[in-house]
Amino acid sequence: MTQRDLFKDIVKPDSIALGCFPVDSHVVRRLATPDGKEVVNEGGFLVIPPIYEIQYRALVPKAAECDNLLVTSALSSSRVACNSLRVEPTWMMLGEAAGIAAAMAQKDKKTVQRVNVSGLQKRLQEAGVPFKNHEGSLALFSALLESLTQFAAPVGSGPRGELGVEGVKRKSRAGGGVDKVNSEQSIAP
Repeated sequence: MTQRDLFKDIVKPDSIALGCFPVDSHVVRRLATPDGKEVVNEGGFLVIPPIYEIQYRALVPKAAECDNLLVTSALSSSRVACNSLRVEPTWMMLGEAAGIAAAMAQKDKKTVQRVNVSGLQKRLQEAGVPFKNHEGSLALFSALLESLTQFAAPVGSGPRGELGVEGVKRKSRAGGGVDKVNSEQSIAP
């Protein structure tokens, strides 16, 4: 999966899960301005993607390289895509899909590379796993996210800064410079 899969090509024929966690990169370094009154953050960004579909093939190595391995947390992705894929709700959906795919492969005496993805999608639907970007899945996915986030601490709370409601605003401790990133900006890989 790449940045393009998160922002442009969000519908996949072999979709097995949904993702939407922000693509973020923590600040690489902080520099004081020459007058010492402000702090400038470098290397950090936060961009919120639309809800995107995660394809089965991202979990499965090429058959020539390895048989019967399903990778749910270190799946095939670019650095930018990994920033969004690396969260527990996504891993839970991928783990559910991988478990069902492994059972199907065992039952059908096939490798995981040869699992019938349409059959896998049918089983995921029966299990209530949101995997397609349509109204029913989106409602279920939104409810899942809401139930998970009610236990989470606010992002950016504490001594290091705060996130604003309109766009993303990071304030330095010195109260000076503000970085603002929105979803229209490109992320340089």
